[in-house]
Amino acid sequence: MVSPAEVKGLIASLIRRGETVDPHDMTVVYGWIYSSYIALEPFPAEHRKFCELCLDSFDPPHKRFEFGLTLLREAFEKMDKDFTVREDKLSEDYKRLMRRVMEWTRQGVA
Repeated sequence: MVSPAEVKGLIASLIRRGETVDPHDMTVVYGWIYSSYIALEPFPAEHRKFCELCLDSFDPPHKRFEFGLTLLREAFEKMDKDFTVREDKLSEDYKRLMRRVMEWTRQGVA
């Protein structure tokens, strides 16, 4: 199982990065968009909206970015202490992202 603290830490890390990203740096923005898409796997409603409004949208990048940040905040607010995710239900991309962000957190980067 993935603990609520781990999921919340992942979402919080992406929110912090989103609040400080230069929206004109497309490499960082698109990397953030993909990471956020993966991070929302445990939240079906937000994940679906993210696909529509951010990942698959034809809106300008800054708009897509704003939608994505809003959806991450919504997922963060939904979490409670009883929130759990079975690891066998998560993609390998999610597990890799979780390991990477947790490593950054231990190093003080995130």
